[in-house]
Amino acid sequence: MKKSFLLWTGLGLTLSLIIYWIYSQHFLHISFVDEEDYFLIGKYLNNGIKLYSKYFSHHQPGAYAISGLIQKITKPNSIYLLVKRHRQFMAVWSMGWCLFLVIKYRMRGLLACLAIEAISLTYFKNMFLPESLVIYPLIFGASQVFDDNFDNFWWATCVSFISTLLAPLWPIVLVLFLAKLWVKKKYRKEVLKIILGGLTPWLILLPTIDIKNYFYDAIFVNLKYYIPQVDNGSWWLSVSRLISLLFTKSGDIQAITIKLFLIILWIGTVTRFKSNKIKTTLMLVLIVLTDTRRQEITKIGFDGFHGLPWIAMIIWMSIKIIPKKLLFMPLVVILFMSDRYWNSNLIKRDLDTDYYVHYSQQIDVGEPIKIMKKADSKVFVVPDKPLIYWHSDTAPPNKFVFFYKWMNNTGFMRQEIEGSVDKENFDFWVYPWENQDLPGFENYLTKNYVRLKRGGEYVNLYVKQDIIDGLNEEQKMKLSFYNYEY
Repeated sequence: MKKSFLLWTGLGLTLSLIIYWIYSQHFLHISFVDEEDYFLIGKYLNNGIKLYSKYFSHHQPGAYAISGLIQKITKPNSIYLLVKRHRQFMAVWSMGWCLFLVIKYRMRGLLACLAIEAISLTYFKNMFLPESLVIYPLIFGASQVFDDNFDNFWWATCVSFISTLLAPLWPIVLVLFLAKLWVKKKYRKEVLKIILGGLTPWLILLPTIDIKNYFYDAIFVNLKYYIPQVDNGSWWLSVSRLISLLFTKSGDIQAITIKLFLIILWIGTVTRFKSNKIKTTLMLVLIVLTDTRRQEITKIGFDGFHGLPWIAMIIWMSIKIIPKKLLFMPLVVILFMSDRYWNSNLIKRDLDTDYYVHYSQQIDVGEPIKIMKKADSKVFVVPDKPLIYWHSDTAPPNKFVFFYKWMNNTGFMRQEIEGSVDKENFDFWVYPWENQDLPGFENYLTKNYVRLKRGGEYVNLYVKQDIIDGLNEEQKMKLSFYNYEY
């Protein structure tokens, strides 16, 4: 027993160290607004602004609170360190979970972690995103409905944690709680532990949330305005996809990977169904409930990261349900994946080059704002560059730290923008010309603002004339140092 524990601990630690090295090569690779939104609101939270009280967000509060905690502990003073610290957290998060799953589930845990981590960079799992944070709590929480060999308070805390990150996963969270409560219905103490564990994450977050605005922004706006614009079919489509995707003709590696694990899933389902119809059916239901976007299986990166919980659930359930004598099948798939995924994952990258390529544009706009701003200056960035706010230590003149086309199509949001133009202090606009997300302000900006140049070329930064007129010699020298003209 002791030798076996040491073996799996050693394998888990080895995998964890490999994961950290891979993630470390991508600490500053690719700038993504979704994670940067969490950085910015996390900073505002640390400044004493409750979530949803002043700035709009239709996301759940968990990732904001975690980002705030990361920033409070590590105190990053640059975008470089801000992004790096969050990506390091994701590396340690994955390392810890993989070590735990390998020790607990041994070969099945090892195979699952190898497969999930192989696709991690393809689906942005290394980034600070709710879709990335939920993966391992989700598969562990789902597994324990069947295994039932873990303390129920901590299981419930883990599953409830998922609900603080992603609202689309609320249905599966509800099913997991109902299933667990049904199994434990005769044990009053265990039922109480499940209830208390389920409440714990939300009770911890409660002091950070403006409750009234939370229900409006993160629930009502999602249901009435956002979901109707992004919904891609019904749950019946999610059910049918478990079979129809087997016949997809795409030769893309990600499509092939999903199809191979679906084949393993169905082999395991057929093998197990006769002996345990309820558990087998529940496994399939849980997979369906994670298919919230029903996106094409060829999508990856910016277009595909929403599907990561669903793909991870397919991988985990296929490995969990397959009989022990057939465990070589997922191993063969992983070896196939290693030739495609792991080779690209193991590329050594230069962090400074990645930082310049992916983040210099936001710094180039944020730095002149930081130089010129007054104590009460407001900046409006369209559609989405939250790090400009973070770097310049400013805030928007309204409740929107981002503004997209779907929001412009939502009447009250567009009206709030138009109303705030006359009432608030818009000292700076960051506004791409011929803007598709918030069109119609080009003439207004031309008449009322000065558009800055850098190196003789216009940039998307517009500054109020009185800000320009009020610049002192030190500010002018700093702007000249960064090659800005006005």
